[in-house]
Amino acid sequence: MLIVLTSMVLCSYAQENTPAAVTSYIAKFETAVLTHNYDSVMIYMDKGYVKSQYKKMLKKNKTQFIDELFGGMQAEEAGGAYINTTLPEISMIKHTEIKKFEGEHFQVTFAITTATGAVHYRSLLLFKSKKGLGFIGSEG
Repeated sequence: MLIVLTSMVLCSYAQENTPAAVTSYIAKFETAVLTHNYDSVMIYMDKGYVKSQYKKMLKKNKTQFIDELFGGMQAEEAGGAYINTTLPEISMIKHTEIKKFEGEHFQVTFAITTATGAVHYRSLLLFKSKKGLGFIGSEG
């Protein structure tokens, strides 16, 4: 019970006390997404994740690698369905929540609006490594 309460307090505290470098990085990522340029978005990915998922697993299929980042769940009131969204379909992206984990690791939840007006939510992990900050999506 104490762990759950502590976790809840830390999550609400994290949003207000996120380092400026992290919020700046997230804002730059959002801007890159709105360019609809795969190379621009690729810059913000975690280097280890790029190596394992993009280079090894997906055999350098950049379109698939980036597009798979943006699928997510609609809000229950909008049907609660999973939406596959490609980079060119995104008309707006805005982070709605930042949760801080041990070290300099964060879970960032984004509200993503498609060109058709559908809105869904997607969480990505933002890790800080020796090589800097970088987003991590799903693995496997």
